[in-house]
Amino acid sequence: MKKIVMLTSVLALAACAGGKDNFGMNNVERIDTPTSIQSRNAAVTSIQAGTNNAMGMMAYTALHIENSGVVVPNTVLLTSDGRESSYRGTQEKNFQSTQYEKALTYWKNLYNIWSGKDKNPSKTNLKNAWLLAGGDAEEFESMYKKDGKDYVISKLDNFGIGDLISSFFWSDKESGEPEWQPKFYNLDSVYFATSYNGNSFSFNLDSNGVIKGVSGAVIASRDGDSNTFGGGMYTITSYGKELNLKYSDFGKIDGVGQPIVFAGGYDKIKLAPVFSESELKTINAGGIVSDVNFSGKAVGVVNKSQTVSTEHAVLTVRKENAFDLSMPFATNGSGDFHDVRVSGYVGKDIEGIVFDGTNPVGENFNGDGTIETSRMGFYGDALATEVAGMVSYSEQYDAIVDKDTGEVITPGGTRTFDAAFGLTRQAVDSGK
Repeated sequence: MKKIVMLTSVLALAACAGGKDNFGMNNVERIDTPTSIQSRNAAVTSIQAGTNNAMGMMAYTALHIENSGVVVPNTVLLTSDGRESSYRGTQEKNFQSTQYEKALTYWKNLYNIWSGKDKNPSKTNLKNAWLLAGGDAEEFESMYKKDGKDYVISKLDNFGIGDLISSFFWSDKESGEPEWQPKFYNLDSVYFATSYNGNSFSFNLDSNGVIKGVSGAVIASRDGDSNTFGGGMYTITSYGKELNLKYSDFGKIDGVGQPIVFAGGYDKIKLAPVFSESELKTINAGGIVSDVNFSGKAVGVVNKSQTVSTEHAVLTVRKENAFDLSMPFATNGSGDFHDVRVSGYVGKDIEGIVFDGTNPVGENFNGDGTIETSRMGFYGDALATEVAGMVSYSEQYDAIVDKDTGEVITPGGTRTFDAAFGLTRQAVDSGK
């Protein structure tokens, strides 16, 4: 019998996360962070103090098996064309559990067929396993008719099913068998990148999951339930909570001698693709799909001192997974810096930066410098519904010298620009 080889990575992640269930969350009895914990953390961040893969597993199942009957509760499920579906449902615990168990039957079916436990599955069960693994319905029908059941089963090995299952579920320490419990991580497993010498930080939690301090780029205890730390020495300002980000956050820290920006999220289990499986198949076949747009906010720090901001940041992702992010500080923001554009590819570092127009309150940036640090994450359940990231940039400028006397009028130096941003996915207008 085949066994999923996933114990090393899973156990290592569990150790990093401080265990798989510090809040007593068994299965899906409580999917969301308890309100009491969230309210005490609200001054610092809106990111969930703990999160699991239950919603992601249900959403993944509903998107891959069209007639699964799985309804995703307490979340906005985006359909394959990016529109919001009507699957909001009730928040009742018994409904959550029922839908989770319904989705779970498809995963157990996939595992049993792939592992050899079910050697003679029905055509319906085999097709559901094929679709859940990421296979195409038409390809399945053709292969099943031409080559037969056993051949189709053998082709399941091409999908990396062990990794797929281990991305959603814990496995037994000794047997390697899936435990069919959703992976759970605490907020202290999230590391936020900063513009402070490339350092990161994470939150320290008490036994209930409430933020009690911060470690890393800043080390200090929290002042009660406020957003200040170290007896008022440091202030963490979350911009993500203004957008109600659930799985990520971004903002600014004051008190380090210079304002610094930060961004991060639940990279271990909440990174999500921008395009659905059906859209990717269309793209791979040379077809056309609509761009995906996100809108939100950005905060920047110019030359380690001046803070700028805009509430009109826009991110567009095109079919080749290339993105362009516009931060209009000059034309639709605080008005005291360039409009800034950054570009790159989903899943990679930011590759380019452009400073448009002129800087109304200082020297112009020319954009021929270096991106020192960047981070960008797309977060969600089945599809990315929110984005958080940051970029640190620097450029050198020459001294201005009197051409007659040789006297240095203005010494050369370094200009710096740091920005953090967060955005939420915009639903496609159905035209109805």
